Order: sequence, then C-alpha cells, then structure tokens
Amino acid sequence: MPRLPIPGKDQGTWGEILNDYLAAVHKPDGTLKPNSIGSAQLQNGAVTQAVLSPEVATQLNGATGPTGATGATGAAGVVGSTGATGATGAAGPAGANSTVPGPTGATGNTGPMGATGATGAAGMPGATGAAGATGPAGPVGANGADGQDGTSVTIEGSVAMASALPNNLTGDDAGTGYLTEDDGHLHVWSGTAWVDVGEVRGPKGDDGAVGATGATGGMGAAGATGAAGPAGTAGATGATGATGAPGSQGATGPTGQGVPTGGTTGQVLAKSSSANYATEWVSQSGGVVNMSDLADVYLNNTADGQILRWHAGSDMWTNATAAKNTVVRVIYDTATSSWPARPNAEYVEWIGPVDPAAAAVNGDTWLDTSEG
Repeated sequence: MPRLPIPGKDQGTWGEILNDYLAAVHKPDGTLKPNSIGSAQLQNGAVTQAVLSPEVATQLNGATGPTGATGATGAAGVVGSTGATGATGAAGPAGANSTVPGPTGATGNTGPMGATGATGAAGMPGATGAAGATGPAGPVGANGADGQDGTSVTIEGSVAMASALPNNLTGDDAGTGYLTEDDGHLHVWSGTAWVDVGEVRGPKGDDGAVGATGATGGMGAAGATGAAGPAGTAGATGATGATGAPGSQGATGPTGQGVPTGGTTGQVLAKSSSANYATEWVSQSGGVVNMSDLADVYLNNTADGQILRWHAGSDMWTNATAAKNTVVRVIYDTATSSWPARPNAEYVEWIGPVDPAAAAVNGDTWLDTSEG
C-alpha cells in the first residue's frame, strides 16, 4: 500500500517511498491516471460549472420550463441495491427536462477526453471552498545551468573625493575602481562614466595589540623656531639692586613752550585756539576774584588764622577767630545723599576745644583749626 514517508523515520528511503506514493495516481508524465479520482475523493462543491466542458454544461443547463404546481410529498421509497455498472452507451438525443429529480446513478467509467470545446461564458463565482490538505512535496528539480560570469572590478587606488576621479579613462578601462576617502564609496568606470556603487568601508575593527617599543632613532635636525608663546604671568618683584654709578650728563633738551610773555596784573591765561599750546593773556570777566565778592560772604577786619563761620541769623558766612583745637563739623545730609549747598544751623555744628582724633566720627568731614 503506497504511503507518505514518516518524519523521523525511513532514513535513506524517502525518495523511493514518495515516488511510489505519487505513482499510484500519476502517469510518468505527471498527469492523473484514469479513474484515479472518484466521487469519494471530491468534496461537495469542488466541481463547479466553470470547469465543465461546454457540452456537459449545455446538457445540464437546458432551457428552464415553467414552474409547475408543487405536488404532495410522496412517501420515501426503499433504497434499492446498487446495480452493476453497465457499459457506457452512445449518447442519445437530449430529452425534455424533467421536473422531478431522478435518483443519483452510480458513477460510470471515465470516458476518453474529448476535444477542447470553445470557452464558455464565465459563470458566477462560487463560494470559496475549505482549504485542502497540504499535498506531498514534489521531487527536487535538476540544477539549472550556470549563469554568465559578472564583470570584475579592479581597485586601482583611492582619491580624496569624487571630483578627483581620473578623467582620462577609455572603454578599455571598464571595471577600473577607485575609493573616495571622504565617504568610503567605491566608484567603478563603466567604459563611459563613473558609477557610484555605494559604501564599501567595513566596520571599525578592534584595536590591535600594542606593538613592541622601537629602537631610539637618531637625533633629528633642529626644527624651525616656533611662534612666540603667550606672555607668562608677572613674577614677584625682585630685591632692589645696588645703586648704579651716576650716568653722564645728558644733552640739554630743546626749550619748552612755556608761558607766553606779556600780560598785566590781574590777567589770566586762556586758550586762543584749539591748537596745542595756543594761549594768551586775557582780562578775567565774571567769576570770583576775592572772597568778599561772594554774595553770601561778609568779611570784617580779617586777620591771619581766621576761619569762615556760617551765621544762621544773617544767612551768611563771616570771618571769625577760632580758638586752638577748635573744629567745625559739616554734617552729611542722608535724606538727599549730598553735602548741604549752604550749611545752616541744622547742618553745621561748632565744637569747642577738643581732641579732633577723639571726636572724629566715620563719614563726617572735619575742618581742623588745631594750628590756630
């Protein structure tokens, strides 16, 4: 009884067992043997109208007659035994379509294959049948003929970039290749143009072992003097050196610009233009020449050693003789963050003969009259 090879068994005889199994229903040319497939091997719906010959389809699909009245259902007859298969008779003329289905006859022998009829009209698609069991694997086919040899590539070297590839190659140089170092791509000359076949750079390999230390080379020639390095940080000040011997008298320099000659009593120097050293004597106009010219200063019987003292009653500065070690303190105005423009009793404090060092307060300004 032919069978399929058993996985895990039949070592060495798989081919023979598989060929015996296939030969049971196949001819040597691979087609099915007559009567190899019967109704028992066909699933319901496996044979559709689309695979029937036109003659068979015509006989089965005669003209549809009018629908008759539905008759009463008769009692089921006893199923008779199947008779012996008779010889296939000649096909008679097509009879009128019966309205009562007859019993299914026994399957007759497969007749000889008729000539291929004309292709009939496509029938309505049938429902998709259930997936059949996987058939046995076919025999291994013979090896195909060897293909033609491909064009070889000869790598001649490398260039920095694609624009540096040689431009003097001819058709006889087809297959010449160069690597471009900037991207690792291989460029192959086709005979008329360069073709970029992509990157051929392999992955980075592992670091090699450290080689043995080489012998010390001879002394090389002195290199060129390098550029001056940045200035270093200033060193600590050295000890004062011994006084050197007096130098010789230098030559007399040119006479300086100096003050212009001329002028009269009371005149002052003023710029005569924007040029350097351009000055002249002019009579002063405006400003203050004497303390008594100030509107808020009153001087009377001035004497050496006197000081100015603010007199709150007259709202003026007056001259006064200060006793030895007498100090005047002008108080800073913290409200306006400034010194008072015209001190009054609120900002000027007279202090009698005291020690200025003992009376000093941080942030105060003292007018010391300790010298009389």
